[in-house]
Amino acid sequence: MQLKVLPLEPWMLRETTLADCLESDRYAPVPVRFNRPGVYAEGEQSWFELGDGRAYAYEFATFLHSLKLLEAARLDTQQVHALRAIVAARLATRGQRELLHSYDDAMMARRVHRNTRKYLMRSLKR
Repeated sequence: MQLKVLPLEPWMLRETTLADCLESDRYAPVPVRFNRPGVYAEGEQSWFELGDGRAYAYEFATFLHSLKLLEAARLDTQQVHALRAIVAARLATRGQRELLHSYDDAMMARRVHRNTRKYLMRSLKR
């Protein structure tokens, strides 16, 4: 089996949001394997480790979704334009349509993140 690793999500890095999320039954404690911060998946199991000796179960479907978004965000503009042309001509395979959809999701998440940071910076300056 192949081990896959992603960086921790922003909510996992903040102790206040992390504490709120860990109160739910969604994240059960699991044994630490690497003691390094990250989100890990091996086979059909996934978990995240905080680097301070704590590890929690993580939904495998969420891990796969995050992995798809990261892979789609790596597309360059020429590839995106080519995919859009193929989809517009109705010649795209299901995988190509899903890749383009994942790219659009990744770009929307990036825009939301940047706009939120801009808003927070503006509000702090006041």
